[in-house]
Amino acid sequence: MKCQQKFAFKFILWGISLTLIVLGAANAANTTPPTVTITNPIDNSSVSGTIVISVDACPVPSTETIVAIQVRFDPPGSGPKTSWREMSFDPKDDGCVTGTDSWVTNEFGPGTVGIEARAADDNGLTKFGQSGWINVSVSEGSPVCGNGVIEVGEECDGVELGNATCDSKGFYCGALACLQDCTLDTTNCVSGSCGDGMLQCNEVCESDINCNEGEICNADCSGCELPALPAGDRHMFVWDDLTIISNPAEVTDMLDFAESKNVSVIYLDFSFIDPEDENNATIFSNAIAAAHSRGIEVYALGGDPWWGVSCNTFVGQPACIDDGVTFWTKVMDYQNNTSFEDVDGFNDNTEPYRAEEVHWWSNVEERAQMLLDYHATVRSLIGSGSQYIATIPFWYDQDNALVCLKLDGKKGKCKSLSWYLSEKWQYANVTAIMAYRDYAIHPTDPNNGIIPFSQGEINSFKTIIGVETQLMDGDPGTVNECELFADQATSDGPNDCAISFWEEKESGMETALKAVYDEFSFSQNFIAFFLHYYDSYSDADFNGQ
Repeated sequence: MKCQQKFAFKFILWGISLTLIVLGAANAANTTPPTVTITNPIDNSSVSGTIVISVDACPVPSTETIVAIQVRFDPPGSGPKTSWREMSFDPKDDGCVTGTDSWVTNEFGPGTVGIEARAADDNGLTKFGQSGWINVSVSEGSPVCGNGVIEVGEECDGVELGNATCDSKGFYCGALACLQDCTLDTTNCVSGSCGDGMLQCNEVCESDINCNEGEICNADCSGCELPALPAGDRHMFVWDDLTIISNPAEVTDMLDFAESKNVSVIYLDFSFIDPEDENNATIFSNAIAAAHSRGIEVYALGGDPWWGVSCNTFVGQPACIDDGVTFWTKVMDYQNNTSFEDVDGFNDNTEPYRAEEVHWWSNVEERAQMLLDYHATVRSLIGSGSQYIATIPFWYDQDNALVCLKLDGKKGKCKSLSWYLSEKWQYANVTAIMAYRDYAIHPTDPNNGIIPFSQGEINSFKTIIGVETQLMDGDPGTVNECELFADQATSDGPNDCAISFWEEKESGMETALKAVYDEFSFSQNFIAFFLHYYDSYSDADFNGQ
């Protein structure tokens, strides 16, 4: 509070005597800056290691209070001066204060370093009082261990470890410390790794055994989590001669596996169905009911190359369209029996080109018409309101012999066999495309791969894209399909089979399917992937489980 002086002025206004009192400042605002003196180090002295810079600052007049002391440096050479650094300070008996700051003298290397200090008092925003520069000579000197600053030759100092950790020193985890000689102490660092079978450091789990049922231990052992679902909805073929579905434990294993792979639909082999045998039908019914209890749909599956061939086309042919119709009639007898658990749809996997293959390619239009006649009959049998899938090869709309057909008495423009099956008469609600290649797109051929093979169907109608997982080594007496497509294999190995993911294993398959999913997931025509088939898909040699 500054002193004030009182001034009185007396005058008369309209006959009334008035006194005006004016208050005035006794002194103008103090603008004298504090005095500042660097007391350590001494000008032109030599320093090394870590020293304490001391600065005395006194306010003028002494009734003021010092509010800030700062120091800066002028490094050797022609480099710029540093910014001002705040100093801590304590009062002295004479009203002055002493500021201090610890300085590692080799901060700028050896040479002459200038030091300047300044201080300010609380009289408004007065100018800083400055000390003027002093110069000190910095020599290499020896580091001072224990000053809390890592200096040349020191690995650490006190709690200062730099960026060092147990991990950076080659250990798995633990607590790194500093010894009294300023070297690192790795006593409490731990060797090991995630997955070595020992819970240590911050690990929550070492394997799935440490997790709740259904969870997996994540990659860095930091916690348990639900496994990531594969890209896209999944359907799965199950070819079975009653070995699986007649054994409740096998059914449970199959459904557990299906759930773990995001399988929502199982195509269940109905080749051995006998609706007139109650025990037989009950086996199917129980397996289907078990799937339904888990929210998994079941489609009746059947198919034979000869079912797509008219009867009496060849002498001694083993089967024909009538046999296919007989099979589906049995399936419908089962479906119509209210005592049994219903299937949710039907999947026909008839591949007529495998029956007298030479004749197929020599008489494509005739044989394609036979296939349509077969599907029309089956469609009529199961009813238009039922979900019916036709599993077909991807090349029904790509092979030159099949892209321009005139079937069902059609006149005008020709169409592909895929179009007739899925577009014109809706013989099938959905087509399941056997896009059997072990890559999304071939690395050197953009027209080869799951994506280009499925593009035409995705553009036109509801489509399920299928891939193969089994070891394709050829059955005795048959042509090895891998050899047929050897020129389309990638560089996955000398025995790579281009039509199956067996060599790439599940991880390679999932990588490819993720790419396919990213390509088609936004299309309303993309329904799901199907995996052919359960036996190989669940094989430990394929999925590593």
